[in-house]
Amino acid sequence: MASKNDYGTLRLIAFVLILLALCVIVAVTSVAYMETLWMKNEIKQERKELRKLKKELENHVQSH
Repeated sequence: MASKNDYGTLRLIAFVLILLALCVIVAVTSVAYMETLWMKNEIKQERKELRKLKKELENHVQSH
């Protein structure tokens, strides 16, 4: 039969493991969110560059 001391230790270990799991979940979620924002910004810049190149190509074709 487990003593009260053992039960308290088990509760403490469970509490620490739950807090650790929550910290890992928050960290992974934050990194994923930051990566999503970075990718959105990259796509926006690529779109801008493609528009610029398209305009240059149209001007080049019209001039010839």
